[in-house]
Amino acid sequence: MKPCLIIADEPISMIDAALRALFLNILLDFRDQHGISCIFITHSLSTAYYLGGEIMVMCRGRAIEHGSMDGVIAQPAHPYTQLLLESVPSQDPRQRWTEKRGANAVEASELHFDANACVFVERCPRVMEICRKQRPAPMPIQDEQTAACFLYGEKAEPVQIT
Repeated sequence: MKPCLIIADEPISMIDAALRALFLNILLDFRDQHGISCIFITHSLSTAYYLGGEIMVMCRGRAIEHGSMDGVIAQPAHPYTQLLLESVPSQDPRQRWTEKRGANAVEASELHFDANACVFVERCPRVMEICRKQRPAPMPIQDEQTAACFLYGEKAEPVQIT
């Protein structure tokens, strides 16, 4: 068999670190030596970064940002992607988070979901009225990077989140 595409859904979630690296390197060899593409589904940003290529960030089943790994990691555009990257702990044990989870924080499962609104509207620090009324389409950010966020549209009028 000579597949053109491998779809790997959380393939390393239940294996030890040594085998994880071996498996990831095999996927990279498939890409580099045999031209086999891989859609790698993961919750681990470090694993996604190790594999490189393009990344698509999803929130509640919707694609909210897409672009090159380096572009999205260096300059995340969507507020969800920004918060996601800020939540990654530093490798330096001297650096600690200075903010604690607020008393008004809610779990994702407690949030209201409207199919005709932005998927991140209830938690977004930069929410606008249009976010509550329409579902944003992917908008160009830079090069090949897009974000499904009205911050990059013509009607950008920020309001405070309630």
